[in-house]
Amino acid sequence: TDKNSLAKTYTRTINYLDKKTGKVVANQVVQDVTFNRTAIVDNVTGELLGYDTNGDGEVDVSVADGDQAWTTDNNEWASVTSP
Repeated sequence: TDKNSLAKTYTRTINYLDKKTGKVVANQVVQDVTFNRTAIVDNVTGELLGYDTNGDGEVDVSVADGDQAWTTDNNEWASVTSP
């Protein structure tokens, strides 16, 4: 339940290059999106019980299915219009 297991930031980089020459034809676009998940831990034993995905404090996703618990808080890749 450390920070690295509860939050991950992914970066996408869009480069615009001329297909024939390989030269840059427009500014690079860099975007970050952070995914989070909320761990539910037993207060007595410290055991990880699972993950809460809807904010009610209850386990919605088991530990075994923890990859399904990532959410973005409406933080998604912004659309980019290609020049």
